Amino acid sequence: MIPKMGVSKQNLLPWVMGLAVGLLIIEPALAASSGKPIDWFDMSMTLLGGLAIFLYGMELMTDSLKVLAGDRMKVILEKLTGNRIA
Repeated sequence: MIPKMGVSKQNLLPWVMGLAVGLLIIEPALAASSGKPIDWFDMSMTLLGGLAIFLYGMELMTDSLKVLAGDRMKVILEKLTGNRIA
C-alpha cells in the first residue's frame, strides 16, 4: 500500500526516479567527505553481482520472447536474412 502523502499510482514513477537520482547525487558526496579509502573489493563485487543479475534477467527475457514469438519469428528472420546482399 502506498501511504497517503500526495503520491498516486499514476505519478509514482517520477517520485521514485527523483529519489533514485537524488541518492545517486548525494551518495558520492557523502562518501567523499568521510575520508575513508575506497573499498575496491566491495565495489567490484557489487558491480559483478549487478552484472550477473542483469545478464540473468536478459536470459529470462530472451527465453520468454522465444516462447512468445514461436515459429513466426523464425520465419520472419529467415526471410529478412536469407539474402546476403539485400
